[in-house]
Amino acid sequence: MVNPSLGSVLVGLRHWTIMLIYVYTAVGGLMLSYMLLRTRLVPRWLSVLGLIGYTVLFLAAVLDMLGLVDTVGGLGLVGLVPGGLFELVLPIWLFARGFNLKRVAEGAWPQGSAK
Repeated sequence: MVNPSLGSVLVGLRHWTIMLIYVYTAVGGLMLSYMLLRTRLVPRWLSVLGLIGYTVLFLAAVLDMLGLVDTVGGLGLVGLVPGGLFELVLPIWLFARGFNLKRVAEGAWPQGSAK
């Protein structure tokens, strides 16, 4: 016999797992975008798009965990758009234009950051 409460527990666990994946993705994306901004390997607007997108994703996931928004459906899905746009544009940019080779030849890091 199947327990009906088990189904609701599994659905809740799935929801929390998705939110934790969003949080980890946002933290990793923020680090990537920050490093791309600091090293200037891609245009500044692209790095800033990543910073904005992953910040919005992080906030949306936290607000969803607090029960204030629903990122699985409805208006909460708007929080996923900027990060998704960055994840769509960055690979296209890298395939079409690649990294800034001038910055790669210089060492790609600002003075004083590597000690």
